[in-house]
Amino acid sequence: MTTNNSIMKNKLSVFASLLVLLIGFFACDKPEAVTNQVQPTNEQSEGAHMVAPELTHILQNERRIVMYKLTMEPGDTLPWHEHPHHTVYILEEGTLKVIYEDSTITSFYSKGLTNFGSPIGDMAINTGETTIEILMHEFYYLDTEEPNELYYDPNQGAHIVAPELTEILQDNHGIVMYELTIEPGETLPWHEHPPHTFYILEEGTLEVIFENSTTTKFYPIGRTNFGPAFGDMAINTGETTIKILMHEFYSLE
Repeated sequence: MTTNNSIMKNKLSVFASLLVLLIGFFACDKPEAVTNQVQPTNEQSEGAHMVAPELTHILQNERRIVMYKLTMEPGDTLPWHEHPHHTVYILEEGTLKVIYEDSTITSFYSKGLTNFGSPIGDMAINTGETTIEILMHEFYYLDTEEPNELYYDPNQGAHIVAPELTEILQDNHGIVMYELTIEPGETLPWHEHPPHTFYILEEGTLEVIFENSTTTKFYPIGRTNFGPAFGDMAINTGETTIKILMHEFYSLE
């Protein structure tokens, strides 16, 4: 009887050890899978990129700024969604019927059209015959973050030091949106960025000179990035004119 009890205890002990190992394995594996996923905040839950992921492609999601491309084919409907402060840039033109809480507007949106919008809710229907593409920036941080120490000189922005190469499209709430156009052989002199995003509208090759390094790259159409505050200068060393859509977030820090 004692021998049987010992055997039974040994079996239970082995089973318990295996169970602990299995629990430990899954407990260690699960956080890694969760970490690799972008977890939206509650404030973004009604954004277009959340309610219609099949129509949107998130390009950047940093510092509570969401940058995404909205693509609507003829007949597509973007259901009701909510915007924080935001900018709009039309990449491919088309016609939209936009339904607000108390009004409806049908308009043709031409390529390159831009706007800075206040918080609002709406839904949209592509009532035209062409696919429309819109580059959106949603600013969830506005009016909520405390200013931090500056790591750049706001008087050295590219749109200030090189107005002949830049065209300001919007300047609201400490957010400057502009097009930077550099022709072959042209130089954008030393300038300083706050936190910012860029989106390549027309591709080309740039030699970018930072304080401690230099890099030469080809930037294809549609390439994007979220950059911290830093300074640089740029030379178009290619054979094509490069055009870049910039968002500078002076109100972020």
